Amino acid sequence: MESRLGKYGYLGITLILSILFLAGAFLFARNFASYMVMDKKIKVAKNKVLAFKQLRREQNRAKRILSRIAQFTEKASSMGLKKEDWRRYDVDISEKVTFTQLKEILEQTVSKSNYYFSASFISISRVPPRAQTSGAQPTEAPQGVPG
Repeated sequence: MESRLGKYGYLGITLILSILFLAGAFLFARNFASYMVMDKKIKVAKNKVLAFKQLRREQNRAKRILSRIAQFTEKASSMGLKKEDWRRYDVDISEKVTFTQLKEILEQTVSKSNYYFSASFISISRVPPRAQTSGAQPTEAPQGVPG
């Protein structure tokens, strides 16, 4: 008894289904690759948007700071204080200081009602510990920072 498909019928169906499966796999792989590329592009675009929003916040913050500085300068000028007559102190502490001393120095660098502190540059670095064979203590930092 022969089936209705004939001698090679199952082989033909198998070949057609195999070809359809391979074509489907090829199209899926190509579309999936396109999807992955688009997903990466979307992530990059979202990151750019976030970076621009952060930049806008920083610009607004800088504008507010500059506005406050302009108001301060204007108020000082209206009181007869000229920016050219302001006293400026350059502070350079190059000795080793402990964390407690550093905290005390930094606490002294805040603006008060009778003076204004503007840090133009600060650099704090960690000095690697050395073996202290002579028993010498680290040098003391100055107790006050003029402001």
